[in-house]
Amino acid sequence: ILDVAASVSGVITSIIFSALALWQNHRYKKLADNFSDLQYMPEFYRGISNICGAKLESLGYGYRLSLGSFRTMNGPIYHLLIQTVEIDGIRQNEDSRKYSEPSDRNDLNLPPTEPDFSVKISVPEKHIDNKQHQCVIVFTYENMYYTKYEKTASLKFIGTRDSNGSQTIQILGDIILERAQRRKNNG
Repeated sequence: ILDVAASVSGVITSIIFSALALWQNHRYKKLADNFSDLQYMPEFYRGISNICGAKLESLGYGYRLSLGSFRTMNGPIYHLLIQTVEIDGIRQNEDSRKYSEPSDRNDLNLPPTEPDFSVKISVPEKHIDNKQHQCVIVFTYENMYYTKYEKTASLKFIGTRDSNGSQTIQILGDIILERAQRRKNNG
């Protein structure tokens, strides 16, 4: 009977200590990731530019709008992409996103010697309607250690058409950039 009791208590103790070790490893990993992000997470912010009343470039199905100049900080940014563009909560389809790329390229490696880049998005024709629209842009990028990050920008705009037929977009207020976050599917 003592042998059985000792075996059962040994198994229970092993399970408890294994669960404790897994919990400690998970907690340590989160703390290590946070510390790593403090040291190695590159960021970018919007440079000073006046883009109110920006003229638009026609794409056939909509218009290309420049959001101005952005600057990197805290290290180089690699593989910068616009992952999604949503206008009024509706995700823009792939056809309109193909022109929604920084500097009109599929990806943009920004070494520390070239910290400036510009961002352009496409705006469908139906949003040139004298109404206010909300746009949310999700950027993805990597640091030099291949850690993937995600950053969200949001802005409000009004697309107008004057009597001559020329279109402009007025950005209302500032472009709000949230702090970058480590991507959940970082694998």
